[in-house]
Amino acid sequence: MLATIATPALADSDDLLPAPVPDVPTMARSASGFVPPGWELERTARGDLNGDKRPDLALVIRSTDKNLVIANPNGLGADSFNSNPRAIIVALNLGARGYGLSDVSTKLIPRIDNAIIDDPFGESEMVIKKGVLLVSIRFWASAGSWSMSNTTFTFRDQNEAVQLIGYDQTHIHRASGEMTTTSVNYMTGRMSIGKGSIEHDRVKKAWKNIGKTPLLRLSEMENGWDFDPARGSDN
Repeated sequence: MLATIATPALADSDDLLPAPVPDVPTMARSASGFVPPGWELERTARGDLNGDKRPDLALVIRSTDKNLVIANPNGLGADSFNSNPRAIIVALNLGARGYGLSDVSTKLIPRIDNAIIDDPFGESEMVIKKGVLLVSIRFWASAGSWSMSNTTFTFRDQNEAVQLIGYDQTHIHRASGEMTTTSVNYMTGRMSIGKGSIEHDRVKKAWKNIGKTPLLRLSEMENGWDFDPARGSDN
């Protein structure tokens, strides 16, 4: 099983207020119609997810609770950090009826609980292209960890669900320059792991079978930093 990134935590990070869960409408006429009170629309992607040639929606919304903007208690890192959670919403275009909710993730984009951790989604990408939804998150810490990474999750609307079909990560150790790439196709059950260095472009890849398992739905995804790309495989 592959190791996941260990994120450093402040001593009082367990004292954070519980994260609110959005009450997302099942139907709306526009992207803004899926944003419940106390949340704001942060990102919108449009594109055909189900092959009907109509542009569907993928949205990221974020809670606006001022109590979840936390002052840094020890001065290490930023003066404060925004621990408000985000949610990913996928809605399908129903023509004259507007958009119908397909799935919601409240955990995939990590919640910030630490003043030394950069925003995982602030500079990351969410796009719909070639019939799939790509959601990226990054990890970078100003102290406590040499790790940095960029991870992309690929979802497809199929089998009446938004399902995870691919995973791609580039991980770099900032001290040694060692680079590891991981790529998984969950449709075929194949994984590649590459080893290299930021000092050159050569990456040596090895492929292995991790086996096919039931595809995860978007709503079943946990914290993206903790995700095991092998999905519990013993290979």
